[in-house]
Amino acid sequence: MLHESLNELHHQARRCDRQATLAGVAAEAQELLRNAIDHSAPPAELSQWLAGVVTGLLHSPAAREMTGGAQMIVSGPFGRGNGLPTSPIYWFTVTDDATGLQTVKTGNTTLAGIFTDTGYTVGDQSDGYGPADRTTWKARITSSVSARDGKTMGWFVDAGNWMAPLVMELDKTGAPLFEQVLATRPPMLKKTAGLPARDSVVDIRGHLITPVADLARWAAFSAGSGVTPTLDRLSAAQAAGVLTADETDYLRQAWAAALSLVFERWFEGLDDGPQDYQMVPQVQRSIYGAACRSLSEVIASVQTRLDSR
Repeated sequence: MLHESLNELHHQARRCDRQATLAGVAAEAQELLRNAIDHSAPPAELSQWLAGVVTGLLHSPAAREMTGGAQMIVSGPFGRGNGLPTSPIYWFTVTDDATGLQTVKTGNTTLAGIFTDTGYTVGDQSDGYGPADRTTWKARITSSVSARDGKTMGWFVDAGNWMAPLVMELDKTGAPLFEQVLATRPPMLKKTAGLPARDSVVDIRGHLITPVADLARWAAFSAGSGVTPTLDRLSAAQAAGVLTADETDYLRQAWAAALSLVFERWFEGLDDGPQDYQMVPQVQRSIYGAACRSLSEVIASVQTRLDSR
């Protein structure tokens, strides 16, 4: 159970009606998160809470006013409901005939600046994913499926809303999503004389957070489920028989370990991206290594099962 102050801020985020209030809530969320970590709040609950705050801010009256009332669909980690203080924030902006494109672009730039100034990272809102009307977004989704672009399909699946159902309608196999799983699975740890090589790397976000989320996305998609949070996706996949109970349990443990490491290192002012193996504390290396091994074994198990069909 999270502290009441976190729940109050979560509710306040969606009600922000002024730009200054939005910025204040974004900044306060960082402070409350640090305090919650210091008091050993559950990482999974904190991740869900932070995603809820950021999503609430992007759906608030203040954000709608800044962007001329355009629809903001959150994707990526925050769209999955698994926000981390180091995760980039991504959102897709859907315009209508009454929305001026320049107003939307200016509003998006302002929002990105607010998040950046208050300690968050904002993902690249490039032209390929820039503001567009619903027809254009549908064409982008269709193009990603036609190209079997699992990475881009994953962004649309994580966005939920009306985007994920369209991907599921266009692609019945989920094969491109599993190809993305294979592309992001943890690499084998390099060893020299039985010990980790000096140039070995610890990458919590790249080798744990991302591949677990990718595998959970594929598994839920294959189960015909549109849920977005990673743990909910694992439950849906197990219920449908896409994942075994043991596989689900191993993935849950790997996910919990990854979240704990991310929050712990962020609290200490350390990065969760690629780090030299020797520069990471032994306890964290052990947790990381065990989680990566479990994740790799599950991916190999699923791949073998798929290859035998």
